Amino acid sequence: MEPLEVVGTCVGILAVLGGGVAAYTHLITKVSRVEFRVDQMWESWARSARAAATHQGLGEFNSPFSLTDKGRAMIPDDLKRDLQTFYKTFNKTPSDKDFWAAVEKEFAPQSLIDSIRIGIRG
Repeated sequence: MEPLEVVGTCVGILAVLGGGVAAYTHLITKVSRVEFRVDQMWESWARSARAAATHQGLGEFNSPFSLTDKGRAMIPDDLKRDLQTFYKTFNKTPSDKDFWAAVEKEFAPQSLIDSIRIGIRG
């Protein structure tokens, strides 16, 4: 192989690798943006839910948000027991985001929606 051919081959390989790295970097950036937007939507929904619950007298926002007696009365007893047992599985107090993500994973979202009715305008 001629030295010029070797250089050309090396340049070609480097160009392909550089393009792959650029594509990978672009993909990671896009995924990060999507994750950020999902987090923003989740936070917006959570704020709306807390505001609706507070407005209806079902909760108080004293940092952290907590349900009032009226709010707790709306949750079926079997779901209360399940949620309390589930909460005790955490080694430390989770952030709201981590807690609700774990609740979403553990419990079927539809069962929570069917069990707890808080009017949220969306």
